[in-house]
Amino acid sequence: FITQGFFEKEKKPCFYIYRKIQKNITNTGIIGKIAIENYLNGEIKKHEKIITQKAKFAEEIIKIQNAFIEPILLTYDKNRLIKNIINKTTQNYPDFIINSKHKTKHLIWKISDKKNIKLINKELAQIPSLYIADGHHRSAAAANLYQNGIKYMTAALFSSKEITIYPYHRMLKNINNLPKKEFFKILKKRFHIIKNGKKTIPKKNIRMYFNTKWYTLKSKDNKKNKSILNKIKNLFKKDNVNQLRKNISTYIFEKKILFKIFGKGKSKRNESLDYISGKLNVDKLISKFEKENYKVLFLMPAINPSEFLKIADCDKNLPPKATWIEPKIKAGIIVKDLEE
Repeated sequence: FITQGFFEKEKKPCFYIYRKIQKNITNTGIIGKIAIENYLNGEIKKHEKIITQKAKFAEEIIKIQNAFIEPILLTYDKNRLIKNIINKTTQNYPDFIINSKHKTKHLIWKISDKKNIKLINKELAQIPSLYIADGHHRSAAAANLYQNGIKYMTAALFSSKEITIYPYHRMLKNINNLPKKEFFKILKKRFHIIKNGKKTIPKKNIRMYFNTKWYTLKSKDNKKNKSILNKIKNLFKKDNVNQLRKNISTYIFEKKILFKIFGKGKSKRNESLDYISGKLNVDKLISKFEKENYKVLFLMPAINPSEFLKIADCDKNLPPKATWIEPKIKAGIIVKDLEE
């Protein structure tokens, strides 16, 4: 691509405004480069656990391509000045328009004037924290490359009002050879199981598809007979982030279902568990489920931005693939060489 002149190399610093339009959803943010040191210093916060093998794979891909071809997706609390710059710039005709499959449009405006670049840099420097919305493993990969003298990675910064959060569902290829009775015994100990015919993405709780039947799983409270003293203490806690995390369905699934089925057998868990995007409708999920002979499907509700921001602020993590966050930036549109 480089030798054929496919890419246009910028001659001076610039930012890009990137807008993705898919169906009736529009997401708009800014793309530029960001210091990997910000990630290492904890100024770029994460909310999901890292799978070491996936981070290593991402690192190898970056090395092979000798470039960052897809920006990390970061989010932040809304900023009036940055929003005004974006609104003013996007009134003009885009510098690039890319139409891709599934009727998706990618629009790009270039910001190269020094005044706006200085304003954006100044505003971003004053934001206390940025949060990884998508790209936990690529961020970890970039952190590893920092040891090799790589100082910057590409990042797409979107206000928390400009991201769309979908759930990330779970499918199991097997249930560790448990008979149905034993499997339901594990579930009944930890959940109220409601048999129903609903095949919709839940707004709360976990919905399970097993043996062509649908069930809703409502988690039981493990803390029984709380003392009056503890109840009074909890009234004065402004933020109980551990309790917040324990109420999130992906965390509940990991602790009360996955670990209880497979015990300490980490390799067995990893071999059986697959993740699937919450953007797909239920019929497509079932089609994939049946075509690939999965054993059980768990539908998760989406979390809201304030929940994962709060978890990240307290340096807590959710299980891997807790969220599917849009926009997914089209790879290869804006590329940064490792040597830059």
